[in-house]
Amino acid sequence: MDILNYDVPSESWENGLPTGNGRLACMLWEDGEKDIFSLNHEAIWSGKYKDRECEDTAHFLPYVRQYLKEDRIFKATALSALAFGGNGGISPLDRRIDSFQPACDIVVTLPGRLRGRFLDISKGYASSSREHSVLRTFCSITDNCFALEYRFDRPTDFSLSLDREDAEDAQATAHFGETGFTYAIESHMGVSFRLSAVFRTDGCVRASDNGIDFVNATYFTLIADIISDYYGEPFHPAVSSDFDLMLAEHQKAFSRIMGQWTMELSDEHTQETERLSVNRRLERLREGGADPALISLYARFGVYLMVSGSHLARLPLNLQGKWNHSTSPKWNSDYHLNVNLQMNYWFTGALSLDDYTRQMTDYVLSLLPAAREAARRLYGCRGAVMLLNSDLWRRITPEAYNYAVWTGAAGWLMLHFWQQYLYTGDKEYLRDYAYPFFKEVALFYEDYIEFDENGTAQIMPSQSPENRFAGGGYFPVTICKSSAMDVQICFKALSIACESARILGLDSDCVEKWKQIADHLPPFAIGSDGRLVEWDNDSRVEIEPGHRHFSHLYGVYPAAIFTPGSNRAQFDASRASLDYRFAHDSGYTGWSCAWGACLCARFRDTEGVDMRFRNLVGNLSSTTMLDLHPDFHPGKKKRGDDPDLFEESAAHPPMIFQIDGNLGGTAAFLEALMQYVDDELVLLPACPEAWENGKLENIRIPGGHRISFEFRNHAIRRLRVVVGYSGRLSVSTPDWRKEITGEEGSEQLFEF
Repeated sequence: MDILNYDVPSESWENGLPTGNGRLACMLWEDGEKDIFSLNHEAIWSGKYKDRECEDTAHFLPYVRQYLKEDRIFKATALSALAFGGNGGISPLDRRIDSFQPACDIVVTLPGRLRGRFLDISKGYASSSREHSVLRTFCSITDNCFALEYRFDRPTDFSLSLDREDAEDAQATAHFGETGFTYAIESHMGVSFRLSAVFRTDGCVRASDNGIDFVNATYFTLIADIISDYYGEPFHPAVSSDFDLMLAEHQKAFSRIMGQWTMELSDEHTQETERLSVNRRLERLREGGADPALISLYARFGVYLMVSGSHLARLPLNLQGKWNHSTSPKWNSDYHLNVNLQMNYWFTGALSLDDYTRQMTDYVLSLLPAAREAARRLYGCRGAVMLLNSDLWRRITPEAYNYAVWTGAAGWLMLHFWQQYLYTGDKEYLRDYAYPFFKEVALFYEDYIEFDENGTAQIMPSQSPENRFAGGGYFPVTICKSSAMDVQICFKALSIACESARILGLDSDCVEKWKQIADHLPPFAIGSDGRLVEWDNDSRVEIEPGHRHFSHLYGVYPAAIFTPGSNRAQFDASRASLDYRFAHDSGYTGWSCAWGACLCARFRDTEGVDMRFRNLVGNLSSTTMLDLHPDFHPGKKKRGDDPDLFEESAAHPPMIFQIDGNLGGTAAFLEALMQYVDDELVLLPACPEAWENGKLENIRIPGGHRISFEFRNHAIRRLRVVVGYSGRLSVSTPDWRKEITGEEGSEQLFEF
């Protein structure tokens, strides 16, 4: 059942019901007698720093490297922060990243206690009911507008107003009339926009400068659009249309998208638990009860958020997807490139959402001009380097003092381009779209990497985002030589570049250079305690053993460098590292918990998967299952090392929506039920005991194969394979193994 139903009001934006079509988005929430529609347009951003540039700091690089060679870690960290870290972070200077901005809130004040509300994720609309009214609202994917309708069971008085937080360089004007209203923000530095709305009602309308009062109405419908000058969209007023027809067309199109896949879990109590509201089911889950159907609903909700945030979009999902209600959102609601943007798109290939993946990869390619400039000015290198974050303006500059001293983003992002090729087998895509990007990244590594006196290819400066070890002083991130993550990213990136060149029959001379570098990178070291070494040697003493990032485990997931069949010793050492992190309370943010669930799935740790999902869904989600990030980092102290600094926030940490945990959770759900590793599809590799029965349909794997299967009591009962372009597939479970061959598009069905 794809209905998220609630018998409690939201009372805050984070507990609202999100709808969207990719270009437009809305969060519906309530505050007493107010229904609040918080509207967004994907291309409304501030612009104070849109023309920022990198400084010329490459001349500092030899000094940083010399400090690292001498193991003078504090000096290397401090000078790196100064030369390559930029503003923000722990510095008192403004971080020059612009912020995703809200459009405005439409506030409808009406009588009646809220009785219930729901979000239909199969049809893409939200609804709520009060004592004398029923509301339906959606962002149309067919008419590309926002719409709402109230139906009253008796003549009713209500009012409408607009609200928006104050923001720098934002001059607002509003005009209210008897058939509609407009709202505009003029920004000299950022994006200007205009909202236009028309409405119909049978009530008496009284417009003023502050809003509109309605008297004796039995219905009210509103259609609105937002035009952003970033796209140069021509302004046109919203057009009144038949609400029921619009909704029906939207639901039909949305259902066609969401109906492509089945993602379903159940147990013997599912029919009973599905009668309860989601908020009650979340309470039961937190109390230790089992509810596998709620876990699969959470995974489907992640797909819903992807579709709602992407379908008519031109921009990829940012930290909050396309939903934000603050003019100064936490972390700017920007594009973070050290796990968050990547995590958003971990499952899109499996669900054949190639157009949505393309929105992200198009954005990455649009960063290249700035990335080339950053490589040259910061590090004196050719090629392209991407740093910690960026925004609408596609600038690559270091914008988090100390944190931003990291060069691995582009290499990590290469993995998405490569996986897209593995899913489709499209050599034209590989040659014309992906491979030129691969060469840019490889060219940077050619220049950036320095061979030491032992012939080892060293990456320096390097870090393990966003972690630290003793010796870095008060800095929250410690700089070193060749962290495990940077070595793994470089190894994978150069391997992808070499394999792509081989497939395309190109650049044999480049391949030789890339292979030489990859073959001489530092080894994937294992420490004396059996854990994978995170930094450049086993002597480093970590300050935060429960750190939220699993950076050094990139080689397990998503990169699959370490698997049961390849680099097995490092695979086992990575498992020891993950267990150690969890033993020290890692995974305390939604996205971190989701990444941890993906890792547990790769280790085929059924108990770990179950624990991570219970925490992710039960404790790190809002009432409406939106992923939450506590604004608090256990064990981490501000400058001055005051041990009591976080005491209050630890007890009651503010919880901030970030979409990556939702989407990473969907990826983890799929990984637990099926994973393609070591050229083999494994079914039910990490299915928890509580997930008794289930069904997945139309899931794609590398080779282009499409897989559907059903299981009962943890045993596969039915398997359907539509053979992909590779023509060959190995499938296994703990009980059997099959070799499947056939022509592309042929279907094979197995029943057990």
